Amino acid sequence: MPEEKKCAGRRQFLRCGLIGLTAIAGLQARNVRAQDTPKSTKEQAGYQDNATSDTCAVCALFIKPHDCQIVQGPVSATGSCNFFTA
Repeated sequence: MPEEKKCAGRRQFLRCGLIGLTAIAGLQARNVRAQDTPKSTKEQAGYQDNATSDTCAVCALFIKPHDCQIVQGPVSATGSCNFFTA
């Protein structure tokens, strides 16, 4: 019987290790996909430097002080584009 307990412990260790490696690989794959996605140009996004509503400052994609997750180049907090997300 002691031999069976050793095997069960090894199996559990290997199973947990495999689950952990799978989770890490999944996270790394997600990060690679996000980095590989090119940003849109300001022209493609319909970016305007001085908008009257839906400004970058309140957009979920805006990265302070002057960057965006999906539009290239510096963007103004008072700007806006077609990708505005509240």
